[in-house]
Formats: sequence, structure tokens, C-alpha cells
Amino acid sequence: MAESLVFGGSVRWIGEHWVARLREPGGIQDRALVSIYATHYSPAGAGHVAAVQIAGEVGLMALYADDARVAEYVVEMWIGNRPPFRDVKPPPVTVATFRQSGDLRSAPVWSIETDSTVVKTIWSEIEPGVTAVRPDPKIHRQRAVANVLFFARQCEVVVNEARIDAAPYEHDLWVTNLGGGDRSSCVFALAETFITPRA
Repeated sequence: MAESLVFGGSVRWIGEHWVARLREPGGIQDRALVSIYATHYSPAGAGHVAAVQIAGEVGLMALYADDARVAEYVVEMWIGNRPPFRDVKPPPVTVATFRQSGDLRSAPVWSIETDSTVVKTIWSEIEPGVTAVRPDPKIHRQRAVANVLFFARQCEVVVNEARIDAAPYEHDLWVTNLGGGDRSSCVFALAETFITPRA
């Protein structure tokens, strides 16, 4: 009979986290950063929240959401402690419509739409999924219990039909958590799960 690994505690967040970080060739700073939290379950309910920073002529730094309570929760839990808002106060929330399209297996697309701005992100050349489960309860307050990650070798960010001239890059952020070598800066997690462990 198969054994199950059961974690004590309460479910805190379940959802998808989509990340696109792009740089110009040889650059050391991100030219574009899109971080989308598609929340399926949380104490604040369900909804979508995105942090977007585009450097250069576009000059966009925004926090988009379709639910104010979910936005407040996600900012407190993650966005306020991660780029681009780790060192600056997040801007007020801009209400937006989130649309997902494309083939999830090969070229998924997220569009964030307001009256004046459309941010479209396309992930492509998707690598096989990586499943990660963290059995050590001591780290469950800070990191996801479980994740299914898909890294993308190519990615595009388009703002109001203008493509940002930048590309994914490899970095060592995931070496400690997943092992292996450097991985792409563009990735999406389809089954990210956080819990609050028992005291």
C-alpha cells in the first residue's frame, strides 16, 4: 500500500505564480519584470494580483489586481518583500482584467488589461515540469510545501503592442531548492501550496 506524506497545519495559499524576468544582453538589471499571482485559495478569497516593472522609455511600475482583499493579502505575504517592491513602497492598486490564453504546454499567455494599458506576457519553449515537495516542516512558514514548476527558455513581454527588447537569462536562484545547474529567469508554478504549520 502506498504511503502518504501528510503535513500538519492549515492551508494558507494555493495558486499559480507566473514570473517573467528579462534583461538586455550583458545587462545586470532586469529590463522587464512581471510577477502574477493567480490565487485559487487564500484567507482573502480568490483572485489575481500582478507586480509589473518595465524600465526604459516605457517606465512602468504598477500593481494590478481584480480583487482588493486578495491584493492586500498577496502584497503583505510576498510582493512587498520581493522585487520590484522590496526596496520601494508598492503603488496603489490599479484594477485590471486578467486573461489567460494560448497552449499551456507550449506558449501560455497572460494579458493584464486596463483602460489605458495592456501588458501581455508569453512564455515559450517550455521545459518538462519539475515537481518539488519540501518535507521539512521547519521551512513551511517561508516556502511552499509543494510546487510544480515549468521553466521557459523564451519569453516576451509586450506593453501596448510594443515588445520589450529583452530576453530571459539563467541564474542560480533555484540551485539550492531543486539542485542541478542554473535555470531560466522565466518560470510558472501551477500548483504552489503554502501552509501554516502547527506551532
